[in-house]
Amino acid sequence: MKAVIAGGGQRVDYLIRELIKRQVSIVVVNPDRALCERLAARYDVPIVNGDPTDHSVLDDGDIQGFDVIIALSDSDANNLIICQLANRYYGIAQTA
Repeated sequence: MKAVIAGGGQRVDYLIRELIKRQVSIVVVNPDRALCERLAARYDVPIVNGDPTDHSVLDDGDIQGFDVIIALSDSDANNLIICQLANRYYGIAQTA
């Protein structure tokens, strides 16, 4: 299984740990540069620093055909945008 984790604060750390235990391939897209640096130092997963509501930032994650995207932004509107982009442009059918 392949999963994208988009946005989120400290919740991302826990989620990455749990998904790695389940042998899920992960790409993280997060706008917080400091958090991205901490996650990159802690985990061997691709991490893209940028706004996950931006189509070009998602392109940088090379997420075409992933199985699921988990949108963890603090904004419901942004989470909806993230999920719609993932479905429409990257063929990700399962969104959360």
